[in-house]
Amino acid sequence: MSQKVSAKQTFSLILNSIFTLFKNPQILYPFGILAFIQLLIMEVLFFAPRNPLSFIFKPIITRLKGEAYLHYPLNFDLMNHWFQSLQVVIFLFITSYLMGKAILMIASVNQDKPIGDKMPALGLRKYLGIVLAFFFFFLLIHGLTSIYGLLIHRAVQIRSTSGIYFYIKQAVLVGAPYFNLLFSIMVTALFAYVVPVIVLEAKNVFIAIGKNFQILWLNLLPTFGVVFLTSMIYVPILLIRSNEKSLSVLFTPETWQLTVIAGIFILLFIEAMQYTAITTCYLLTKDE
Repeated sequence: MSQKVSAKQTFSLILNSIFTLFKNPQILYPFGILAFIQLLIMEVLFFAPRNPLSFIFKPIITRLKGEAYLHYPLNFDLMNHWFQSLQVVIFLFITSYLMGKAILMIASVNQDKPIGDKMPALGLRKYLGIVLAFFFFFLLIHGLTSIYGLLIHRAVQIRSTSGIYFYIKQAVLVGAPYFNLLFSIMVTALFAYVVPVIVLEAKNVFIAIGKNFQILWLNLLPTFGVVFLTSMIYVPILLIRSNEKSLSVLFTPETWQLTVIAGIFILLFIEAMQYTAITTCYLLTKDE
């Protein structure tokens, strides 16, 4: 198809991405591998205070957090804290690699080429380019969240217990997880086509960023629409996780951990839809 993707096709892109994923489940291989790696890391961290892993981790945990974190229920807090800390490394070096593979598979499906049982080769040059792009995305999101952190610091200093300033304070504090999601949506949408250009055209990251804006200009509304609407699926998880204190009386640490695991799978499905829709949109625009 050689027509430019219009804003009215946003829902069509999302529905087409879901249909493509179910019709070609091989595309989910990279996302499945990423889910496996995430769960494996979580399991290692869960057993860190126990033998035989405690031989390595017990001195570290005792020194950094205290002996109480070797035991229930604080061991779950430790596991989740370390798991979140490792997300940056996973994002930069593992997610980047697997998403590059996924884009190659999505492009093959759109071009009616057989995928096969194995994931396509990515190549070192492309991989390094994707890592650099992901590092750039991380810096942008980290910068935006850091600026919002300054706003939170200022809001905490507001002593009003009623009136407009009190409501501003509450909005800033309660809205933090949702603003962070919004920052992620903005960065993802603004640079949606950088990785497809690197993977499918073998361009360096700087040329890819320039070409990204050319493609984005033609598909601004559908791109933001796809990223925004699919990201909204994660809002229920944010609602649960941002109300941890109030829900702690209802959730045991084990039950709470299930919400973390569910969040992993939901987030990966969102990314699968986004990468499929964005790659499809890129290929349609390129054909034009």
